Amino acid sequence: TQYNEKELAKYGGKKILMFSGAVTASGNNRTNTSYPIIPVMQFKEASFFLNVSAVGGAGTFDLAVESKNPAGAYYSTLASFAQLAAIGHEKIDVAANLGAHLSLAWVVATFTTVTFTVHGIFKIR
Repeated sequence: TQYNEKELAKYGGKKILMFSGAVTASGNNRTNTSYPIIPVMQFKEASFFLNVSAVGGAGTFDLAVESKNPAGAYYSTLASFAQLAAIGHEKIDVAANLGAHLSLAWVVATFTTVTFTVHGIFKIR
């Protein structure tokens, strides 16, 4: 998806909902039709916002933003949020080298369910 350059310049970036929902196991959003892989080639930097609003049971939750390798279907960790053992929120900034496509990957350990939302603010400068 290419975004309107004038709109991006006016607002300085674009807010994109990357994922919102409940998960019961470790996974990623690479095959999720509601929250697919995000094309980000035209952006230079980003801020990512995680909000874990509910957890079931006791355990831990890890979430990483991953960048797709342009030479294949491989993903590398671009940024990782701190591990959470309860509800909470965090922001992480990535100053450069986002790549062309981003995905999310999560690890649910022992929790029966984790409900979370991830937004990205993508900037062109």
